[in-house]
Amino acid sequence: MLLPFRLSAPLALIALALFAGAASASVHVTTFQTPSHRILCGYERGDDDPAHIRCDLRFLAGRAAYLWPTGKAFIDGANDVIADPHTAPVLAYGHSRRFGQFRCTSRTTGLTCINRTDHHGFTVSREHRRMF
Repeated sequence: MLLPFRLSAPLALIALALFAGAASASVHVTTFQTPSHRILCGYERGDDDPAHIRCDLRFLAGRAAYLWPTGKAFIDGANDVIADPHTAPVLAYGHSRRFGQFRCTSRTTGLTCINRTDHHGFTVSREHRRMF
């Protein structure tokens, strides 16, 4: 048996305010990929999480390299895709790009992203993965 549910006006206003607050949180993602299209990255910054780099490793299904403002880089699961591989700009071999405190450099030997503040980072390629 279902009982009727009535939401009082003050409770409805509180619920609406909470929902509106959650909806106003925004995330901005600046994307790029390597020329091989095997590594697809995003620099994410938003209201709720600190800015960070995430690079989907398309040669390792469901895995991504992460670099946060502090601490060693790591590889972990990713249950979504950071960007559209058809529209993400290519970071050409031999070129670097800065994203806040991070710098990513594309080379034929792999992609290196470094936190310029604490010097942690990663180098990833299909053949090798190094976290530091």
